[in-house]
Amino acid sequence: MLFLLLFIPFLFVFFPRAIGGDHFRSHYRTMPLVQQGAFAWSGNAMYVFAFLGLWAIALLIGSQAALAVALFQHAYVWVHFYCTEAPDMDLLYGQD
Repeated sequence: MLFLLLFIPFLFVFFPRAIGGDHFRSHYRTMPLVQQGAFAWSGNAMYVFAFLGLWAIALLIGSQAALAVALFQHAYVWVHFYCTEAPDMDLLYGQD
């Protein structure tokens, strides 16, 4: 059951723009930021909800090693966000 609670939000964030399309395709850059779906709840839906999928899988299989990997990945992706993505988003969309 916990697997489903974590995995369902993970499914909502996978569409081309959310997985990096705005970095490589100029037509995405002229579009406003998405404020629907998971992005209505969080401005960083990819980072907040997408990585719940790793936790869900780790809990589903009951692996301590998979839980350790999920923990590392979740911490690592937030470091990536603050050091790489946030400055990039400021460049692409301007500062809030």
